Amino acid sequence: MKVVIIGSGKVGRSLIKYLSNENHDITIIDNNKEALEMATNVFDIQGILANGTIKKVQTEAGVPKADMVIAVTDKDELNMVCCATAKSLGAKCTIARVRDTDYMSDYEFLKETLNIDYIVNPEQSAAEEVYNILRFPSALKVHSFEKGKVIAVELLVPEDCIICGLALKDLDKKFSEKVIISSVLREEEVVIPDGEFVLQAGDRINVIANPARLRTFFKEADIFNKRAKNVLIIGGSRISFYLSKLLVEDGIRVKIIEKTEKRCKELLETLDKVEIIHADGAHKHVLDEENISSYDACIGLTNLDEQNIVISLYAKSKLVDTVISKVSTQTFIEILDDIDLNTYISPKEVVANQIVLYSRSLRATTEQSPVSLYKTLDDKAELLEYNVGEDEEFVGKTINQLKLKDDIIVASIIRKGQVVIPSGEEVLCEKDSIIVSTTGKVIKKVEDILK
Repeated sequence: MKVVIIGSGKVGRSLIKYLSNENHDITIIDNNKEALEMATNVFDIQGILANGTIKKVQTEAGVPKADMVIAVTDKDELNMVCCATAKSLGAKCTIARVRDTDYMSDYEFLKETLNIDYIVNPEQSAAEEVYNILRFPSALKVHSFEKGKVIAVELLVPEDCIICGLALKDLDKKFSEKVIISSVLREEEVVIPDGEFVLQAGDRINVIANPARLRTFFKEADIFNKRAKNVLIIGGSRISFYLSKLLVEDGIRVKIIEKTEKRCKELLETLDKVEIIHADGAHKHVLDEENISSYDACIGLTNLDEQNIVISLYAKSKLVDTVISKVSTQTFIEILDDIDLNTYISPKEVVANQIVLYSRSLRATTEQSPVSLYKTLDDKAELLEYNVGEDEEFVGKTINQLKLKDDIIVASIIRKGQVVIPSGEEVLCEKDSIIVSTTGKVIKKVEDILK
């Protein structure tokens, strides 16, 4: 597909990384020379140094024949204008990054009025990811499918854990609830495991089941931390705003420490039942005064990755059960495992996942395209959800009868709102949804999982 990206910041570069791996023809527009050069030097793409809102510039970039135009500058209004211009020039699909909380209630109106096909909000999506991690505090990452009916939890297997040395075929004998381990990262290699695969300490694994089964599995495996009841958030960012709303609705006590007085006042006006402290949460004495060790979870959501990492390290030293950092810089992400800070969120990666999913759906028929996509284990594996529909290649066949490509498994089936952890003899039915685990392959439509 012909793709034009307007904005070459962190989100833009993440998009280029993912979309270029899927063989799209990409052009990027930005009026920031340094950012544009950073993007074009790393990736083999065309770059145009200009204002992306201008009709002449978009025409030069090939927008009239573009399959997808994605506006991800740091200004919401600019992104929306870019998309409106692109659509008027003939672009087939437009996507805008819109972050301001004031636009929350107007998304559908904006889409219709400005003819925008898809609006993404990295901060809101990142807040939802943090909220999911807090539901499963032992997790490194959490992703939900089918409105939370199926949960995929990325987990680090601890030393002396019950599952260490256990073959996957023996999980059912050891635990009362059935789960599936869909992918494993061991050292630098990702494996889609079979029943003979033996787990080791230090493995990063994806465990899939419904929420109740997962909680029971974690408890029986003795890798379950208690669910957070009081949460300390450092930084009054947009993510903090969205996250606080989710937590308060769930009955969790929330305190935000924000160093800017103006932002404190804004949060006080918009957040009920949240305690706002005007102070610099990056200072040790402030965290000590707020008794950081008394909280179940500490989340670093300032605008500086370095501060979030330092805050999280201090929280871990104070034995806070769950510590989460917002980290967007790739070089920092690469060292987090080495400093024992492997629970983090990256808004740019979250939104890149959403847009990659959307791009794949454009390349396939509606019935065949993925419903949900989640990149996991350092982006080396994927979990995808598909609707089986009436496809005769699937309906009425057992999992064993499907001729799946190598390194692909059917990890779960969602049938009439219920979750089925499939055996090889499970028969697929019309209207089933399936969750597929894969590595090293680009799966655009459901039939691509077959040989």
